[in-house]
Amino acid sequence: MPRIDLKKGERKYALHALKEMQKRDYKEIQFNLDMAKAENSVRDMSFGRMMLSIPEDHRRILGLLLPDLDSKDAQERTNAWKRFMKNPLSKPYRLNAKEKGGNAKAQPIYFNT
Repeated sequence: MPRIDLKKGERKYALHALKEMQKRDYKEIQFNLDMAKAENSVRDMSFGRMMLSIPEDHRRILGLLLPDLDSKDAQERTNAWKRFMKNPLSKPYRLNAKEKGGNAKAQPIYFNT
């Protein structure tokens, strides 16, 4: 994805669009979380594990908001993803119930900006 610096108004619009997409796609995101918790899901962590499930259209907007996620420098990109995982923006996409804030019945999580 090309790196674009959003102006203040464009950034505000992109955050609004992402929030609306999260509302629209909540069922799909929740389905992915339920699939990850399923009894027959992959449990082998010898290589790695899937931490996020981000729909493609959401990913495009995240790339605009956080251009370092698409950096050509591997270290910069890795650090950007680590920062993103700590950011409240990542909560709706986290597959691990504990990472979403507990094992209680999941509720939609939206960010305020």
